[in-house]
Formats: sequence, structure tokens, C-alpha cells
Amino acid sequence: MSEITCYGEILIDLSQCGAGGMGFPAYEALPGGAPANVAVALSKWGRSVAFSGATGPDTLGASLRETLARHGVDTSRLATVSRPTTMAVVSLDARGDRSFSIYWQGTSCEGLAPAVPSPGDGTRIFHFGSVSMCDPAGARNTLESARAHRDAGCLVSFDPNLRERLWTSLDDARSAILRGLELADVVKISGEEVAFLLGEAPADPIDQASRFRAVFPSGLLFVTLGPKGCLWHSGARSGSVSAPDVPVLDTTGAGDCFMAGVLQGILERSKPGRIDLSSLLAEAEALAAFGAAAGSCATTRRGGIPAIPSLEEIASVNAPS
Repeated sequence: MSEITCYGEILIDLSQCGAGGMGFPAYEALPGGAPANVAVALSKWGRSVAFSGATGPDTLGASLRETLARHGVDTSRLATVSRPTTMAVVSLDARGDRSFSIYWQGTSCEGLAPAVPSPGDGTRIFHFGSVSMCDPAGARNTLESARAHRDAGCLVSFDPNLRERLWTSLDDARSAILRGLELADVVKISGEEVAFLLGEAPADPIDQASRFRAVFPSGLLFVTLGPKGCLWHSGARSGSVSAPDVPVLDTTGAGDCFMAGVLQGILERSKPGRIDLSSLLAEAEALAAFGAAAGSCATTRRGGIPAIPSLEEIASVNAPS
């Protein structure tokens, strides 16, 4: 039994790691994928987590499965399909900010099968993102999975995690993300993604986040702003928290660690059984602070899964000043 199910892409991040012997950019095959990063973080922090997704029958797929299992994630819902394992090329600029080129079509993550909750399986939180919705079958099955878990009494967590190049139409991306928001109780979204959903250029993040609240009027909303921290909205209340000042090496997976930090905080504050969202609304600022600390710590190392910090590391930068 697992109290959290993370659904979506698990892939190989071909992450830039300097220059090779001939002077060209060198890349290392690191395990990644936003929902997989969240799954491993929560498992590393002592939670029981299952991952639902797919890999290919190749060496890279076997490596991803082994990585999840080694970190204590339940892989019984991780399928092996006949297509090659999905990959993303992650390039870094001088500040450590990353850009992605994801190879999706015809790979293991395209058209993921739905995840249907089993009676008594113990799942309390279902977490998903929008990347698995970038193809028609994946969109249908992702939303079906989120709806089924919501109907089963799970708290639904959603990270839009927009990757524009994956979508043949940005209108389709906007529509899919809005449908995901309708099913969610907890949302982590970047300031740039808020602007995208509003159909605007990035501007004043406080104003845009406030107006975006009309799109997602209930539940817990966290709008991440990179090194500027995040904004939070909870019921009629709102506020902001700053991000700890850390030496940034690689921002890959920082948002996923933020999301995992929020979910960790929710579980720590919840009684056994079905999670009462209304009882958590007053905790939004503390949840945001822990998430910001977790995300900041993740930027000090390379990669997604390899950069996940310990609870002790997070506590050291989240301590009151």
C-alpha cells in the first residue's frame, strides 16, 4: 500500500556536464521526469510512494526502474512497453538555467495508460502534471486517472509544468492544463505559466497570480518565482515567501522538489485517512516556505533525482532567522 501515487513521465535527462575531450558539450544520462522526481523525493523523506508510468525494454528503461526501486518507490505500476525509453536533452546556460528538448513521439511515455485506483490501496494523494497530456491518448488517460482518484477520495495535486515544444498547438496545451486545474486540490505553477494561461506576457507576478485565482478559485495555490521565492493563495488569504540564498548550479527539478515539499508538509499535518483540505488552508505559508527551501536546495547539485536534498538539508536553510 502506498499513500501517494505519482503519475506521468519518467525519462532519461541527457544533462549537460561540461565539455568532452574533443571540446564538444558532454552529456550524462541522469534519471528524471517531473512526477518521478516528486515520487523519489517523497520516498526519500520517508513516505510510501507508487509510480505509475512506462519505460522501454532497453537499458535506459531498466536503469530508471532500478533507480525508483533503489529509492524505495513501488514500481508495480510501472509498465514496460515496446517503444524506446523517453529522453530529454537538458542544456544549461552560464547561470545554471536549463532548456529542454524532449523526444516524445514514438517513445515509452507517449499515450500512457490510465491509472485506476484499487479499493483499499491506501492512496491519499494523486499527483500528476501536464507533460503526459501532450498527445491525445495521454491527455484522455491522464485526466481519467486524476478524475478516478478524486472520485475515490484522494487529494489531487497538479503541476502544469508546461513544455511548449511538446505541443502541436499551444491552444491545446492551455485547454488541457485548464481541465487539469478543474480536478486539482493543490496546484504548483510558475509565474510564466500563470501568464501563459491568462494569455498575457509575463508582467507583475502578484497581479497576475491574483487574477489567476479566478481560474483556480479553491484549494491551495503556489506560484513559484525562481530565486524570488513564491506566492501563495489559500481561501481568501494570500502572501509570499522568499527563497533561501544558495549557490545555484542546476535548476533542473527545483520545481519538483518544491512540489514534493508541499506534499510532504500536507502529509505531516494530516490525520490518517482521507485528507481534509479545509484544515490545511491556514498552513499555506508554512507549506510554501518548506517547498521553497526544498526547491532551493535542489539547485545546488546537478540533475533531477540526483539533486534531491535530505530533510536535514532542507531544515538547515528553512530555519527561522
